[in-house]
Amino acid sequence: MSIEEGLPVWAYCTCRTPSGMQAGAGHEGCPACRRRCMGPRQRLAQNGSPSRHLMVLQAYIDGSGTGDKRSLVLAGYIADADTWASFSNEWKAQLDHAQMARFKMFEMKERLEIAAYFYRLIEKHNIQAAISIAADTAALKKAVRELVPETVLGRENLENPYYIASRGLIEILAVHQQKFMRWNDPVDFIFDDESEKVHILEMWDWMKVLMNSAAQGRIGSTPIFRPDEKFMPLQAADLYAWWIRKWHNEGNREAIQSYQFPWGCKRDIPQIHIDLKESGIRRTLADAIKKMPFTKCVMSAFSGPQDAARWLSRRREGGRMTLPDPTSRLLTK
Repeated sequence: MSIEEGLPVWAYCTCRTPSGMQAGAGHEGCPACRRRCMGPRQRLAQNGSPSRHLMVLQAYIDGSGTGDKRSLVLAGYIADADTWASFSNEWKAQLDHAQMARFKMFEMKERLEIAAYFYRLIEKHNIQAAISIAADTAALKKAVRELVPETVLGRENLENPYYIASRGLIEILAVHQQKFMRWNDPVDFIFDDESEKVHILEMWDWMKVLMNSAAQGRIGSTPIFRPDEKFMPLQAADLYAWWIRKWHNEGNREAIQSYQFPWGCKRDIPQIHIDLKESGIRRTLADAIKKMPFTKCVMSAFSGPQDAARWLSRRREGGRMTLPDPTSRLLTK
């Protein structure tokens, strides 16, 4: 299963039984734990309560490996706002008790008892899911230089793995969250305050146009970026991202799939992991170019991403389309 039929995804129930490698498997392969895998939000939706009256889910995501020539990992946890508020209060109290300004897993790699002390808070709260993506940075740079014409707007940003990884994480969740997690509503993403945010925010509306059409209705609000010093869930995401990157660079898939933390687990958390390798990167780039060659000339033909989205929708419906004349009012009618 993949964003574009090629990016392998592992999804696991709380019993750690693979829920299937084919789209649509979800928790169906594990009926004994299907209901236990659901949080209050999902049980209410299953029982018939309108999902629009339930609280919005929030994904807090941190990166590990910025600047690494091998891989970049984005990872974190998803929960509702009330859970994150309670979690943040307890995490901050625990930081104060440990006389720490903030938690950074890199600084705790030789003090695993401290890392375990904080991880237990993640298990304690109603975290709905863990989500992660590992992108091959060398393969990305190679694919961009071979596949993307120099005339494409923002080509230089495409070699930044943060761009394709953040897009991939948002898209894969939007496409498959209902099948795997039984969520119908959008998930809002909060990222660590990285320098890449400028490029992400500048291209966000256009990024959405290029995403899988099945994902459009489940993509949350424009991502926001916050400092991890003040937002405790980002520190939990840092812990998870550090371990995912360590296991990924070691080639230890089993560790990723079964949460092989050295301190062990007391509660399993449903998981989606994406391994973005060269084949998947090439398919994603080729599909994006095929959908919309973002040259400066093409961009000038549209008044904005919404016009481009309508143009793409008409083309998907089977009409023979050519790029519009910039002076035409066709798209605004």
